[in-house]
Amino acid sequence: MTDGGAMQKNSTAIILKRIPYGDSDLIVTFFSREFGKMSGLAKSARASRKRFAGSLEPGMFVDVQFVERPSSELVRIDRADPLRPIDGMLRSIERINAMGRAVELASAFLQPHQVSESKFKLLDRYLLWLGENDPTPGTSLIFEFKWLMRCGFTPELSKCLMCDEGFASNRGWSFDLDHGGFVCSSCSSSVGDDAGVAADALRITALGEHRIERCAAEAAFAVLSRYSDHILGRPLKYRAL
Repeated sequence: MTDGGAMQKNSTAIILKRIPYGDSDLIVTFFSREFGKMSGLAKSARASRKRFAGSLEPGMFVDVQFVERPSSELVRIDRADPLRPIDGMLRSIERINAMGRAVELASAFLQPHQVSESKFKLLDRYLLWLGENDPTPGTSLIFEFKWLMRCGFTPELSKCLMCDEGFASNRGWSFDLDHGGFVCSSCSSSVGDDAGVAADALRITALGEHRIERCAAEAAFAVLSRYSDHILGRPLKYRAL
């Protein structure tokens, strides 16, 4: 404990975003394994190479030292030591976009101080994988689907939301963003040509199958990304594909 009742803590964390503040400070949002999503002020972070040394970039996996202050919603970030390099995720525009969307998605869906080991592991493993591999529509789809599942937004994939008709890919279908599932042509006048393909790919993803044809994965990811944007009430900056 520091003077004034402030608590000093350490945690492994993933940096989610950073915003310049003043002449040399940063406001940093990070996902702590032990304490959930937090935001803090890193004073002189843009000028100090000793304490931060580029460790506050989005996507970084770090050991962060911070102080919680009873009078402020922002913690004081005193130090952040990188636990693995970020270089691999910066080797292609595809990796940069996929990493950017992943941390933006996490930042948008996580509530302050929400601790979730399953979400932390999912994000950490995906970023680790991106450090060594270029993403595909299939891998982007799998990550986003699993993230939405862990947030309680698993789409209905087995039947029509309105009439409970079992799914058949040879019928016309559309995706209902408000209710998070597919609606058959008998219940909706809005039918997408690739909605049936997207539903098939999403069901395969839900079963844990990772080998999905590129065109099907693209159609499914287009549906899923619109669903994510709808839940949040705004489009995410990074599209990943």
